[in-house]
Amino acid sequence: MQEVIEKKPEKFKIECLNDIKNLFGPCEPFYAAFGNRPNDVYAYMQVGVPDCRIFTVNPKGELIQEQTKGNKSSYYRLSELVEHVFPLLSKEQNSAFVRPEFSSFCFWREPLPEVNMEDLI
Repeated sequence: MQEVIEKKPEKFKIECLNDIKNLFGPCEPFYAAFGNRPNDVYAYMQVGVPDCRIFTVNPKGELIQEQTKGNKSSYYRLSELVEHVFPLLSKEQNSAFVRPEFSSFCFWREPLPEVNMEDLI
């Protein structure tokens, strides 16, 4: 509990994350990370999470990507991009890219309106 006395909770977090990381041997278990404080960001960077995949959540519930701090988003928006941000777990999930019309991005979006070419002239 020295971290609490020193007011450096990131030290404890880094130790815990490194313990988890060591369970996976040469594989990198952390792909992205979410936190709500600057010391969370520091801890995630120390264990090898790329800053482009570190997100902080502010009190309003907005997601802020650490690499582009001016870019505020939401969990809903991230869920729309999940197939492009996070890796696929298995080859079966890869079928969404073989047949993109069945990906959640394409399948659930609103259809484009019909356009009459003669009206454009």
